[in-house]
Amino acid sequence: MKKINILLPAAFEALKNSGLVKNNSISKEYDGYVAAFGPSVRTAGLLVTLAFFSDGGRESREGKTKRVHVLNILRDIYKKKNILGTGINGEDLLKIALDINRTQSELYKLKLDLIDCATALKLVMRNYNQVENASKTDKSENTQPNTQP
Repeated sequence: MKKINILLPAAFEALKNSGLVKNNSISKEYDGYVAAFGPSVRTAGLLVTLAFFSDGGRESREGKTKRVHVLNILRDIYKKKNILGTGINGEDLLKIALDINRTQSELYKLKLDLIDCATALKLVMRNYNQVENASKTDKSENTQPNTQP
């Protein structure tokens, strides 16, 4: 849990900067994507999960949310924890995982790190209202978490 506590400020900042929070709200779909990330990694594996979430071409029923936005946020949290270089995007997490696939211990470490990042993100997302349809917005919108119980 100590690792998660360390990641919470980075998760808050990454979510705030993502443009997914609008009027103190975030789409329930993103909450579902983040909630599914950890179990998907554990059951299907890291590479399969990253490939699924990297599918940025598909959109939801409303045509607004994309799974790749979750990877972009996880990437930003991971970048705060590790030095990955600049200019990578969410899809590049799959490329990184494929590159280190030759070393199982490194792939296992990446797997655990990304699950920790997803857990921190899920905890931060609980501070925002969950709405049916909140599109990605301009970063200048209200991004303060809901502090009421």
